[in-house]
Amino acid sequence: MKKISRVVLVGEFAKEFLVSSVEAKVIGVFRRSLYVENTFGRIVCIGERGIGPGPLNAVCEFCNDEDFTEIVNVGTSVRLQNSSIHLGSKVIIDTSRSEEWKPDPLPTGWDLEYFLENLPVLLQWIAETGPREGLAPLIAQVASGEKISNKDAFGPISWNGISNFRHWLSYSLNGEGNHEIPAAARRLVGLGPGLTPSGDDFWCGVMIALRALGHFEISEKISGVILNQAEYRTNKISRAHLECAARGQGAEALHEAISAVGMADQVRLGSVLRVLDKLGHTSGWDSLAGVVCVFGALVTSKGHPVLV
Repeated sequence: MKKISRVVLVGEFAKEFLVSSVEAKVIGVFRRSLYVENTFGRIVCIGERGIGPGPLNAVCEFCNDEDFTEIVNVGTSVRLQNSSIHLGSKVIIDTSRSEEWKPDPLPTGWDLEYFLENLPVLLQWIAETGPREGLAPLIAQVASGEKISNKDAFGPISWNGISNFRHWLSYSLNGEGNHEIPAAARRLVGLGPGLTPSGDDFWCGVMIALRALGHFEISEKISGVILNQAEYRTNKISRAHLECAARGQGAEALHEAISAVGMADQVRLGSVLRVLDKLGHTSGWDSLAGVVCVFGALVTSKGHPVLV
């Protein structure tokens, strides 16, 4: 018996994928979602509503709580035709009535001063309920630039890379960034376990935050280097997310967090952080570390310390 569904919300990159009529195949399968790659190397994430909106995501409406691992396998053929997705012989997904999702710009009134006011709330939230893995335990130091010992870090490479990059970014924001991105920072690409390694998620947060604040030239310089590194240092799915971030787009939960940390609404901030916590194993927090790195460097470039 075939399962029938439809795409209800589609990201910009996913929409570009779905209008193609080339051959494709499943390259990753999880309980709530699966990744499909076409012959041009483009990737889409198809999943149920719980995956949330994002640039690569085609969010589907299923009648039941589907487990994709019981429906398809890696290597399953995918056909895109007549405004529908055919996953092997078991699933047909209608793509003709989907709504397109794009992240909202920063709200009116967003200010770095609110970020400084909200930072203690953010750090307390992480200390009480945040993960002990990935980059979340480093966010206080990422914000302030305070040096910490390797034993407290995700690893000596991660902290060295983040610290060096933060200094480079502060100088760049002051118009003094003629030097290349530090080698230690480039080695963050592909660093860490998981489908999207912590180092890649960090760079996603960096690029999205810079573009959200209008620092396009610096973001372009970073994205050129990082995407080049991603060709051989990380997996194709993570690279697809990095490509989206280079154009200023990531998971809706991350965009909501970027908005919330710069507004005078700590109730909303807490609500947003709870949603961010559900983004991957530690992906939400690893991306937020990149965002906080950018905001901390911005504050420092203006001559103000970040007190945490």
